Amino acid sequence: MNTRVSTGLAAVLCLVWCSATVWAEDDPYKQKVKTPENYPKPELSRPPKGKPKESGEHRRGDAIKMHIANLSDKDPEVRQTSAQILGTMGATQAIPYLIESLKDQHVYTQIYAHGALNKLTGKNFGYKNYREWKRWWEGAKDDFEKKKERAGVNDMAKIRAKSSNTQGLIYLDSRDFRSAYRMFLDAVNSDPEVPDYRNNLGLAVMELGRQNPYRYIDAIVYFQEAIGLDEGLPQPYLNIGQCFSRLGKHIEAQHWYRKAIARDKNGILWEHCWKLGKDLLKKADYQLALEYLQDARNKAESNRRYEVRIYRDLALAEYALDMYHSAYRNILNVQRLGYDLDPDFVGKVRKALIDRGIDPDKEDELARKEARKDYTAPAKKE
Repeated sequence: MNTRVSTGLAAVLCLVWCSATVWAEDDPYKQKVKTPENYPKPELSRPPKGKPKESGEHRRGDAIKMHIANLSDKDPEVRQTSAQILGTMGATQAIPYLIESLKDQHVYTQIYAHGALNKLTGKNFGYKNYREWKRWWEGAKDDFEKKKERAGVNDMAKIRAKSSNTQGLIYLDSRDFRSAYRMFLDAVNSDPEVPDYRNNLGLAVMELGRQNPYRYIDAIVYFQEAIGLDEGLPQPYLNIGQCFSRLGKHIEAQHWYRKAIARDKNGILWEHCWKLGKDLLKKADYQLALEYLQDARNKAESNRRYEVRIYRDLALAEYALDMYHSAYRNILNVQRLGYDLDPDFVGKVRKALIDRGIDPDKEDELARKEARKDYTAPAKKE
């Protein structure tokens, strides 16, 4: 019975693969993702009758063949997922097929395939550089085809990568973005397994986009590659949203900000909520902007982080919603942190309060006294 089930499953998988190949050849609007003629087409092997159950290595081999076949599937999400899994499995036999996937019609499939190639080979020729990948593979395939498993990154390479990343962060903090780019690129090339290095590389390129907006597209590619290595990290999603925001594509930016928030499992990262609130503020969606900005403030303050940009944007949203007293409180929060807002804006908020019979200075002093009273009050005895 088990043999029949296994045989039936193998036959179904073969049928799916064959259907995907025929579909790719018949559809003129899809780019054909073919396996090169000089490489054997992956086929699922059937266990011989009467033999013991498949070993773990045999099942692993069938899984690799299945995912290689999926690189020709008609669904781009299937192609993306299989490309990522092949990289995670260390399937060096998939390298030529992943290189062919760099010609896929869907850019995300190209990006995930490139992320897998980067993990498998330690090389980084870029997802748009099919010819360079092809040229390199012609000279390197003999060595890689002898390996059953991908060799790990050696200790010296890891040390170099960590050192380069640290130096890159120093350059990034000092706003020397070109030097930061060089150091982060060295970190990625030395240890391609660490998604944070690739995310940091994208940050440096994103800042270079201020002089050349086309660099934002390059930065998005690096962030996508970081996601390909670890899709649970919220930071790359946030950074992609920021790239789209700088390009004036606010709908796309909000989409990626929400993805970042959904991946903040601990609920402590305030930047995601602040970025989304700020973007909604630009679109005059003040009520929703206020909700995200308040969430950002709560998360930041729970980590003892008092961020002047959050208080500034809160004041703007609250003023737009006629919440003048709350707006004035956040103006005072900005001032207590050593910053000043536009005097015209501050004057408008004060005038709105006075027109409603509220003395903003007196109200603020009363609030301070109440806060001091609550702070110094002795604890009640039970």
